[in-house]
Amino acid sequence: MFIKTLHIVFIILFFSSCSPVHHPRASNLAPPKSTRHGIPIIHEKHDFSQVRWWEKMHDPALNRLIHATLTKNYQLKNAKANLMQARAKLQEAHYAWLPTLNLDANGFVGGGWDSNTHPQGPLVLTPALSKITNLHFRGYYTGFTPQYSINLLHNIQNNKFAKASLDVQRATYQSVKLSLIGQMAGSYFMLIGQREQLNQQQETIHDLKILKNLENIRYHDGASDLSTVLSIDKKIANNEANLAATESSLAEVENAIQLLLNHNPNKIITHQKLSRLSINGLIPSYLPSAVLRNRPDMMMSAANLRMTEANLGLAYSNFFPKISVTGLLGVASFELSHLISVGTNLWLAQAAASVPALNGVTYAQIKEAKAGYYAAYFSYLQTIKSVFSDVDNSLTAQDKNNAAYEAQLKAYHAAKKSYELMQTRYQAGAKDYRDLINEKVNFDAAAIDLTLAKMQQLDSMVTVYQALAGGYKAFDCQIK
Repeated sequence: MFIKTLHIVFIILFFSSCSPVHHPRASNLAPPKSTRHGIPIIHEKHDFSQVRWWEKMHDPALNRLIHATLTKNYQLKNAKANLMQARAKLQEAHYAWLPTLNLDANGFVGGGWDSNTHPQGPLVLTPALSKITNLHFRGYYTGFTPQYSINLLHNIQNNKFAKASLDVQRATYQSVKLSLIGQMAGSYFMLIGQREQLNQQQETIHDLKILKNLENIRYHDGASDLSTVLSIDKKIANNEANLAATESSLAEVENAIQLLLNHNPNKIITHQKLSRLSINGLIPSYLPSAVLRNRPDMMMSAANLRMTEANLGLAYSNFFPKISVTGLLGVASFELSHLISVGTNLWLAQAAASVPALNGVTYAQIKEAKAGYYAAYFSYLQTIKSVFSDVDNSLTAQDKNNAAYEAQLKAYHAAKKSYELMQTRYQAGAKDYRDLINEKVNFDAAAIDLTLAKMQQLDSMVTVYQALAGGYKAFDCQIK
């Protein structure tokens, strides 16, 4: 009998290993040799997820904000709670291999009426038995009831499913951390940039109003026409509209930062300047291939694929035998009409096995699970290609924004030099005050453009480190 059981187990394992599903080939994971604009991708295990890249910008306020976000944020706490739940599910799957033990206690009482007894054998000589017209009985039993029920393939696949589910939640937790780092860093850079924009727009409006007063004087003296004054009015109105939009956006950014910190809406105090924030040395000169495997979306997609594969195994397991073993170990007592009382220690063992013979639902469940597996498989392959594209796009955008910032910086220095020359000419009497203010307005515009270019450069740098999965393990390396 034992040998036959082993044969059944081997047959189950053999057929389960022959499930008609195709696993991703290693070639599908091979990264390209370089990004489109020339950064090489080499086979190295350097892990950007451990790198606190924001600390290289030497901004204590930014460091404190990111640390506080990863400590206080409710979204992250929710993801961590889901991770703990998945761990408990895996432990539950492990416990399914163990038998259960129940402590049972039962009592009963009963009786009859108009009873007729017909003693037989030696009991015929017992007159008391022939006179019983009402039967009364009672009894009890108590003891331990061990139980063990197992479908071998089901338990194996259920463990695989729970482990893959845990990996999904772990990757989700890491993904939330990565996202929060990017949100806080991006919001912080936008906050600084918009505050500088606000000051620059106010300065521009102030200078335009001076220029308008000068043109008004010329207009009333007949040296200028009304169209020049109206043109300046239009510029003032446009800048005031931009100022209102910047003020509104600035309030939203401050509230977004407070929300990441689980605080009520309020102002954010910082004295940082964009010009002090340098990205020198932050963009890597090469990419390790491991960076692609360390992205949470890659890990989540791979774990989801394993989970759907285990789910398919669970569907197949419905066709394999479920073995149940149970028993009773305890004490029982029975008393009949005060005539006889029996008490004993007892044990009882029982075993059963069942295999479904006909169940159309199970066939449909297998088809459903197989379709789910293939959907996850193709999603996995799509994620791989998306990762390559995402990394390349972010590095390309960073390269272009760096070039745009350098060009805008040159324009800013040229506008500044031109304004300084105009100041010299004005002081020498070669130019009037109106020419000086016009040059100042041009310099204001160049400063605004430079601030915008710097904000775009910093924003694209955050996007690069989101694509490279930078820093999400830095504060929580103990999560396994």
